[in-house]
Amino acid sequence: MSFNSHTNSKHSSETVQEHPENKLAHLAEIISHAAHLLPAQGPITTFVHHNPLHLFESKPFHESLLEADKIFGSQMYLSEERYHEELEKGRILFSDLEEILKSELGSKANEIIIGKSTRFEIQSSMLRNLPFAATEKEAQWFIANSKKLYKIIHPESSADKKNLNQVLEHCLTNTKNATLKAEHHAPARFRELILEVTGEDPDLLVNELLIRFSSAFLDQGFAIWGLPNRDAGFIAAFKSFCQSNPSFLGSWARTLPDYFENLHQEENSAHEMILHSLEILGVPQENWKPFLIQSLLAIRGWAGMIWQIEVRPDKVPMPVSPGTLAQFLAIRLLLDRLAMKKIIKEFSFKKTSSKDLKHELASLKNHSEVKQDHTALGLEVFCVALDLGWEKQIPDFTPEDWVKVVYEIETFSQLDQRKIFHLAYENHLYRQVLDSIITLKQQKQTKPFLFQAVFCIDEREESFRRHLEEVDPSFETYGAAGFFNVPMYFKATLDSFYTPLCPIIITPSNWVEELPEEEFLKAYKTRASGMKTIQIASHQLHLGSRGGALGALLSATFGTLAAIPLAMTVLFPRLTAKIRRYLTPFLRKKVETKLKLERFTEKAGPTGNQIGFSLQEMATMGERFLRDTGLTRNFCKLVFIFGHGSTSINNPHQSAYDCGACGGSPGGANARALAQILNDKRVRSILQKNGIDIPDDTYFLGALSNTSINHVSFFDKDLMPSIHHQDFEKAKISLREACMRNAHERCRRFQSAPLDISLEEAHRHVEGRAEDLAQPRPELGHATNAICIVGRRERTRGIYLDRRSFLVSYDPTQDNPNNDILNRILNAAMPVCSGINLEFFFSQVDPTGWGCGTKLPHNPTSYLGVMDGAASDLRTGLPWQVVEIHEAVRLLFIIESTPEIMLKILERCPPLANLCYNNWINLVVLDPESSQASILTGKEFVAYEFSGTPAAKVKSSIDWYRGKRNHLGYPHISNAMDAGVNV
Repeated sequence: MSFNSHTNSKHSSETVQEHPENKLAHLAEIISHAAHLLPAQGPITTFVHHNPLHLFESKPFHESLLEADKIFGSQMYLSEERYHEELEKGRILFSDLEEILKSELGSKANEIIIGKSTRFEIQSSMLRNLPFAATEKEAQWFIANSKKLYKIIHPESSADKKNLNQVLEHCLTNTKNATLKAEHHAPARFRELILEVTGEDPDLLVNELLIRFSSAFLDQGFAIWGLPNRDAGFIAAFKSFCQSNPSFLGSWARTLPDYFENLHQEENSAHEMILHSLEILGVPQENWKPFLIQSLLAIRGWAGMIWQIEVRPDKVPMPVSPGTLAQFLAIRLLLDRLAMKKIIKEFSFKKTSSKDLKHELASLKNHSEVKQDHTALGLEVFCVALDLGWEKQIPDFTPEDWVKVVYEIETFSQLDQRKIFHLAYENHLYRQVLDSIITLKQQKQTKPFLFQAVFCIDEREESFRRHLEEVDPSFETYGAAGFFNVPMYFKATLDSFYTPLCPIIITPSNWVEELPEEEFLKAYKTRASGMKTIQIASHQLHLGSRGGALGALLSATFGTLAAIPLAMTVLFPRLTAKIRRYLTPFLRKKVETKLKLERFTEKAGPTGNQIGFSLQEMATMGERFLRDTGLTRNFCKLVFIFGHGSTSINNPHQSAYDCGACGGSPGGANARALAQILNDKRVRSILQKNGIDIPDDTYFLGALSNTSINHVSFFDKDLMPSIHHQDFEKAKISLREACMRNAHERCRRFQSAPLDISLEEAHRHVEGRAEDLAQPRPELGHATNAICIVGRRERTRGIYLDRRSFLVSYDPTQDNPNNDILNRILNAAMPVCSGINLEFFFSQVDPTGWGCGTKLPHNPTSYLGVMDGAASDLRTGLPWQVVEIHEAVRLLFIIESTPEIMLKILERCPPLANLCYNNWINLVVLDPESSQASILTGKEFVAYEFSGTPAAKVKSSIDWYRGKRNHLGYPHISNAMDAGVNV
């Protein structure tokens, strides 16, 4: 995909120009392509992590970043200053940089460029010395303050100031003469040209109106009134809006009602309107693609949301009709024309008609000049010269020498340097992890396991599993994608709509509903009726409080009363929540529920007897889950299935903390459903025939792990046979202790939690964070994720992984010759985990470009997302408070398999091949029968060599992290196989 690509065939281009219908088809293709460049984030209520550059996955990672940089204008790597900070802290070693640089240069590394200096030495010097001038003005300031410059650049230099001035003068003069001719890329839109020449930004006018209208058009029930004529489409609704509300239009757009009354005959459709605007603006056909792409990206958040709702109408209660994005673009271009005409008129002091607009825009180009200044480049050459000791040689440099030197420095751009830094940044971490894994001495379990627990693969559950194994080594833990192979649309007792509980790449075929037990039916109806009444009253109160008279009356009447619970919530969040939980049973009778899980009709559907799964479907799902996780034998008497979710208040991004494998929803319902399936004797009978024999005294218990308050709850305990009660109580003690330790480990990352906090205090602290109205960090979500390990737990049990690793259970000894199990696991895990990782990667690299900035000014809108303040583009990506401690590294997949097997799987699965071969993730295989690891390099695996630094050894996790806030190494923990330790 090329940003400036256009039709190569002259005949094809002429054909498109001759036939209007071909022009319209060409436009439709461009819009379809541009749509895939828009954010793929759906409604914030079901936040699904994804790769912001998903369209580029068919191309190499670093090449894609260069291309995306031209399109989006956002940062692609961390800043050079940040990398140098990491170098100073020891997070990157200069030996890491040299290793990467030599690898990247290959045979070109030792080529002599000037004197005795090689290409490797010149580029090493550039990496070693942070540029002191990113812009020409900065460079000029440094030179004007030359004393300060010399001290900073070369404090040990024996050269006197006079000689240095001469060297600097040589560098500045000869750099200007030897520099490469700069390429000038004209902006795709006219907005940049108008802003440069006039100082006025037409987007400020257009965006204010278009954002206001788009939020009303897409509104899912947040607004007081629905938008009139919405069902007729974006253009029709906008026309009605303009004609009914001319006062909302600025003076520049006052002609809109007349425009719609006298619509040209050639503008009957959105595509025809777009074509007409392109002709009026004088955009040549070869520039249509970049022009339309940048026009959509001008407010890409709103444009992206329109596209997401258009293609996934099942995600919202009020979808939009097909073609809405094209209609949005048509209105965008119409408004652009009016805004530009207004600004040009004021700038040139003459009347501008639509017919004259393209001529006026063309004339503006004469006012725009490309200015070149080589001061910053000259300063960079000067820095390298001092670092490599060229002071005495420089006066004798020939023009050819200067051309070679300048070429070397100019072609090793800042992006190239940041790429080297980034690879070193990643490789340093990868080495630490791999060294720890390959040197782990696997200990045999001397006693049989008493309990088994299956968790989501989520890296937040890594610490929970680790602490549980330390507290109670009789627990055997597994990891599986948190929908537990039960994809479904689910509706809880008090829900109005079904929610898909599965990865975004799966569309469920079955519906499941939570229903009250018969004896609780009356209480449920009372509760449901009460909830409905309260919700209606609350909504009306919300609307009324924003009116004049009623708002004043409500404030005067209930303001003081409302202030009391508000003050309690702000000042004592945990205590208030505790009181609320204590009073709830007295105010609302508990309702026991069950899942309507089994379907007796042939066809599945969302109503009546169509709800649920057939017996065979349940058996198939259960068998696949057990085989994929490797839990096919040696069943314990009690097996826990833990889904996970997160609770917090005043947090629009709460869904981002829930289970990604459940589409941004909690996974408790999936865990409950799977437990019910595997407890079914009929299902067990089918499984037994297929070779999986679950003992009669084994019981599966569904549960939910709350990652914000580190609390676990259990489903259907009343159905558990009495023979398990004693074991259950014992397991609960260990689980509770593991929760407290997990909270304790989390607290080391929170600045407001003291490092010497006790376990009990830590648990209270995280509970308080989740109930605090003013808390922007109830938890840190997937922050710090960097690794995904697919294999048997025995390969990593006893390693402190610092809450950084997704853990996926897979037993290669149980796979078939075709490796279907591994193939299934990776087809689910790779897209989901890489999507999470890459969203965190880019949101950290550019918190306001790819992320949605700080939470502080966020304002929820339309039940779809957040804006900054009262009106802005819809902010997509992750907030800064979630990613601030994250390290922007690509995910390292470590898979217990062989190179031959992995290459075959990648050959079978092109999407996975794109991720791996194009380095969107990094891939390592761990031999199932030895400690040998191999790294995917290009399209082949190369044996990994141990760095020689053994992993540290500690007794417990707490011994390692206590008193520390930052990222840590990966030591071996002795207590994972020993008896639980007291702290």
